[in-house]
Amino acid sequence: MKKLSALILIISLIASISCGGGDRDTSDPQYHKKERAESETIAKIGESELKVFLMEDFDEMYATDFASAEEEYNAKKEYLDSLINMYVFVEAAYELGLQKDQEIIKLVKDSRPAFMRDELFKAKILPFIDVSRDEIETWYENMDEEVKMSVIFLEDSTRADSVFNAIENGADFAGMARKYSLDEASAVEGGDLGYRTWVSLSEEFQNNVFNLEPGETVLFSVPGGWDIATVTERREVERQPLEQIEDMLISRIQAEKKARVQNEFYDELFEEANVKINEETAEFIYDKAATLYPDVIGGVPFRKNTFNPDDLAQYERNMILATYNGGEVTLGEYLLQTARWNDNQRPPFNEIENLKKAIFNLKLMDLLQQKAEDMELSETVDYKDAARFYKDQIMAAKMKELIVEEKGFVSEDEVAEYYQAHADEYVVPKKLHVKEILIETEADAERIHERLQNGSNFDELAANTIRPTAQNSNGDLGFIAEYNFPTLFERANQLKAGQFSEPFPVGDNWSIVKLVAVRDQQVKLFDEVATQVKTELENKKKETALEEWMAENRDRFDIDVKYDLIWETIDKEEYE
Repeated sequence: MKKLSALILIISLIASISCGGGDRDTSDPQYHKKERAESETIAKIGESELKVFLMEDFDEMYATDFASAEEEYNAKKEYLDSLINMYVFVEAAYELGLQKDQEIIKLVKDSRPAFMRDELFKAKILPFIDVSRDEIETWYENMDEEVKMSVIFLEDSTRADSVFNAIENGADFAGMARKYSLDEASAVEGGDLGYRTWVSLSEEFQNNVFNLEPGETVLFSVPGGWDIATVTERREVERQPLEQIEDMLISRIQAEKKARVQNEFYDELFEEANVKINEETAEFIYDKAATLYPDVIGGVPFRKNTFNPDDLAQYERNMILATYNGGEVTLGEYLLQTARWNDNQRPPFNEIENLKKAIFNLKLMDLLQQKAEDMELSETVDYKDAARFYKDQIMAAKMKELIVEEKGFVSEDEVAEYYQAHADEYVVPKKLHVKEILIETEADAERIHERLQNGSNFDELAANTIRPTAQNSNGDLGFIAEYNFPTLFERANQLKAGQFSEPFPVGDNWSIVKLVAVRDQQVKLFDEVATQVKTELENKKKETALEEWMAENRDRFDIDVKYDLIWETIDKEEYE
């Protein structure tokens, strides 16, 4: 059996394709890697080639279990055929010179930053998130206990020191959390985070908090500020066998490592960015905010961290707020782009160091792009393959558009005629108004059923239903369709209005339903579905046009496929 990941599939796919021909990139960068150079061609479509290691990597990436070698072969063959068809459209697109189409050129150019950032991730993050056996065992050993903890989050180190010292000298932790913590969700609970396991914690909390004794308090730095944390209780918990949760642990450890490595990289990038705040501009806007705006807005103290650009003259909006290696940020740009941020993400204009971090976050995408360019990542194998495959995808899509642009037209008469012939396909399904009493055991269900037979009120008994969504409505489920509650619908559909059913099993519980009313199936009016019908007809015509085009044109291109090579990528012994 094989389970595969779609993300790696795309990476391998784009690395498994090469194209030659006029106005194409014929450098074939994929052959710079030995395993790619030695990989056989499994399919050739005109001047495009697909390599066999696409099928080999498919073993690790396909997200389905295979019951047999034949099933795996058929899945790979079907996928290979879909790629071949795509490249028939690509070859036709090159014949028409679509590689010179301005829209395609722009789309490829606009994709460049995203592909560059992908390469930066592969270079700076991906190599450092492998998980060792020791790490898995360490995490597992710490899963036999959980701790009840509370936290206070602060952005300013001076304020954090002050609050921490106050708690150490006897101040109430919960009271200080409600008063000072910037983490609103936990602040209202006095900082209480409840019980947490080792696995649920970030690396900072694992290292600084998890092993504290009840009553101990600690202050430590976290991304974006400082945390003050305390442990109030510890208790043992039962853990599942390692083999049952190992995949989950690996995923969690990788996520933790990724976050840490990424933060370290961002710290490095922040230093390289050399963000400098124009303190005169910062002081100007801080004072102006203090002058024009009240100290309290909507009952919340105004932190003087934002400003309406419309209240500034044009020359004021053009004032330089910050510079960094690669550019500058005007006051107007900063105000406009941070207007969508949460209030706690925008520091007051007089907090220079925090303002630097805000500028860094604002320009992070630009800085990542610049870093990738400095590292010449556009020359890497994976970047060139990704850009090439993306271009081929766009060209295939453009070719399809040209094929169907006229043949996909649907007239109003065609829509009306289709509706008349297929009206029974456009219906509102039958619905039943149902009330239910859901009970845990058969014995309890029988006792309630007996009380109903003796005249007890259904609604009063339904007040104790255990179905969460109906507990506040005395078991009233409203109108249900068969696709929502198939078992309940089947039983209720056998009743007349006002009748209730015998007890019947629903999962691990037991149910008694009462039919209140019936809405019979209704055909939707033409005006309600005209747009839907038109879209369906257009799609059918387009699909037919593409099939006809493929049947007429596929043989124009030299297509050579070696399906037998698929078997070389299948381990038949696994299925014996």
